[in-house]
Amino acid sequence: MMFWIVAALVLATSLFMLMRSLSATASLGSVAAGDIEFYHSQQAEIARQLQAGVIDEAEARAAEVEAGRKLLSHARQIVAEPVVDAKRGRLAQLVIGLGVPALALPIYLALGQPQLPNQPIAERTDINRNEKDLLRLVDRLEAHLAEAPDDVKGFELAFPVYMRLGRFESAVGAAERLLQMKGPSPERHVQLAEAQIFAGQGIVGEEARKNIAAALATAPELPRAQFYNGLAIEQAGEPEKALALWRALAARLPDGAEKRAVAAQIARLGGKSGPEGEAADAIRSMAPAEQNQAVRGMVEGLEQRLKSGGGSLEEWQKLIRALAVIGEKDRASGALSLARERLGADAEATKVLSQIAAELSLSEEKKP
Repeated sequence: MMFWIVAALVLATSLFMLMRSLSATASLGSVAAGDIEFYHSQQAEIARQLQAGVIDEAEARAAEVEAGRKLLSHARQIVAEPVVDAKRGRLAQLVIGLGVPALALPIYLALGQPQLPNQPIAERTDINRNEKDLLRLVDRLEAHLAEAPDDVKGFELAFPVYMRLGRFESAVGAAERLLQMKGPSPERHVQLAEAQIFAGQGIVGEEARKNIAAALATAPELPRAQFYNGLAIEQAGEPEKALALWRALAARLPDGAEKRAVAAQIARLGGKSGPEGEAADAIRSMAPAEQNQAVRGMVEGLEQRLKSGGGSLEEWQKLIRALAVIGEKDRASGALSLARERLGADAEATKVLSQIAAELSLSEEKKP
């Protein structure tokens, strides 16, 4: 009810101001004071010329009559114009006073939504509003898919949304459903493998390997399949082979997100084909949930490679610090112990590792 009261007041005020601006009054007061003053000055000038003998009395009277005639003519013109405007103004007032409400009310009733509740300013300025809206849409989409489990378009929409929100198990389910409904294809196999790898926190499990192999069997040049195949090869203990695969892939990819992702893997394995910072740039271009998984995947890969043997002091430092940053302090302590064992003959390395242990408050009781 309050809405309609406020709306009526706003409409009435607007109409009053608009109609007032259209009103016009005709009166003799419309004759400007400047015109009368000019007439008086003309009379004074005529009297001066008569006194000076420039004109005679007949000429003076004729001049005064002419001046008076001009003043009256000008006054009539000024008075007549507002009378015409007033007539038009009254017509405009009638049209506006009746027409605006007559049009506004049915249009608002047809298009407006007065029944909607107020939206507090806190909600309108909420920086997480888009994310909340997305979550509401996902809830509605999931309810729809529960009722229509064979809706291919629904699952195609759900998969990228699940990946963006970090709901990787749900993404696996959506990818499996699409594979069942639409049939095998290289893209659908690698899509499922991707979701399985993210759900496994960067580990390429047996099911993911099967899907990668299925994709490569019919599309051996598919970039995403080759990318994840390189990750599987690296985790199988063949980092050099993975590095060679990724270098070949990067050489034929156009500039873009895919090439940056491959360059990040090359840089992580110590390859020299990309500029410094390629890995960081590639990760920054991902969604937050994907960034977290990408970082964990890189740490996992580095850890497995160093466990298999070798590794410089710099690489061990990177691994220890990265594990501490992602909250894996036990694994960081284990990596520190293994680094001491591998680099024990290097006095400088031992000193640096001790500094890192003190800085990160790491013990050395557990080994990876």
